[in-house]
Amino acid sequence: MFAQSRLSSYVLLKIDKRKVLCNIHLMNTQYITDSEGGKVAVIIPITEYEDLMEDISDLACVAERRNDERVSLSDVKNSLIADGLLPS
Repeated sequence: MFAQSRLSSYVLLKIDKRKVLCNIHLMNTQYITDSEGGKVAVIIPITEYEDLMEDISDLACVAERRNDERVSLSDVKNSLIADGLLPS
């Protein structure tokens, strides 16, 4: 059985013990329901799935790097200028 929703959806991701609420726009979302009408699975367009997987990957990278040393924008600019990658 399929139920269709054209509403924007939110997904709660748990990454490295932190919860992140992500707004995902799943147009043409379809649900597979059991005999009582309870949702048991979701079907989304492949492009939306690929976008979601990319977002999850990006969030995982952010979570992994959250304890990395911070570098100021001015230090980054100065380094790029010194390396000849940015005009002075």
